[in-house]
Amino acid sequence: MTSKKDTDIRDINYEDLGSAVLLDRYRVPETYADGVSEILIGYPMTKITFHTVIESSDKEMRRACAMLTMDAPSTLDLAFDILEAFRRVDEVLLKDVGPRITEKLKMLLERIPKEEMQSGIQERSKKPSKAKSKEKK
Repeated sequence: MTSKKDTDIRDINYEDLGSAVLLDRYRVPETYADGVSEILIGYPMTKITFHTVIESSDKEMRRACAMLTMDAPSTLDLAFDILEAFRRVDEVLLKDVGPRITEKLKMLLERIPKEEMQSGIQERSKKPSKAKSKEKK
């Protein structure tokens, strides 16, 4: 068995993201979720529990399938990233899905607060990234 020291950098899958390098992107397990069951916002950590629906009768039965734990600022950053990604591709999404899903997506996309979100994204872009702030130290 090889130790971390013995691993050749060429054996690690990585992607240059500009201000950072993402290692092992394709070695992370992918988990499907039907939705979010619980969000516990706290400082310093926030926990988000995802679920899958295992039975739907009188009462929907859900099974927890993953839990994401992040620091509070990174969780808020993730929320802005998700909203911004949907804001940029909403027209493309609506063309590529069926009519039932299109109506649901339209309703959800209309709930995104465009002005508030845009000001939050602009504020975030003014702050130096974690990678840049570490370089200055």
